[in-house]
Amino acid sequence: AGSKEGDEDGYFADYIGTDWSIAKHLPEPLNSILNEGVSSFSADGQFMIMIACNRENSIGSCDLYFSVLQGNSWTAPENFGDIVNSADWDSQATLSFDQNKIIFVSQRANGYGEDDLYMIERNPFGDWGPAMNLGAQINTPFSEVAPFFSQDGKTLYFASKGHPGFGSYDIFKTVYENG
Repeated sequence: AGSKEGDEDGYFADYIGTDWSIAKHLPEPLNSILNEGVSSFSADGQFMIMIACNRENSIGSCDLYFSVLQGNSWTAPENFGDIVNSADWDSQATLSFDQNKIIFVSQRANGYGEDDLYMIERNPFGDWGPAMNLGAQINTPFSEVAPFFSQDGKTLYFASKGHPGFGSYDIFKTVYENG
């Protein structure tokens, strides 16, 4: 397929010694003539969450997909399915260090605002559970975007237009407490 002008594609660069290599275009089937972007990698570099838009098997306008590194090649991206993705825009995912939680941004109906943060968790059998809104302490009537899980698996950084801050989007942090 290949890319076209105005298309969003994923690229990668290797860190060699103290310098980055020149960015290289991710090959098919990761990139296509449609929009794709890499959102998160596992700490071991073997699992990738990517966002793809308007694909034939899409549930919404943009969905979360995953790919696994097998040897030197990535598997064809697989849609997380409708237990995770909605009929709306789903994007900007971050994977926890232990690979058991994903937080992402969605514009699905019945949220708290424009863009809300949602979380999915992996059960002991390796299956992903349904998307859960992170609630009103994090989500506001405005946009919450760009989530990033810290290596401790409890600290989440994100940008928000809705929490009091200094400008349009400000960066916030919250710590997950289970119990």
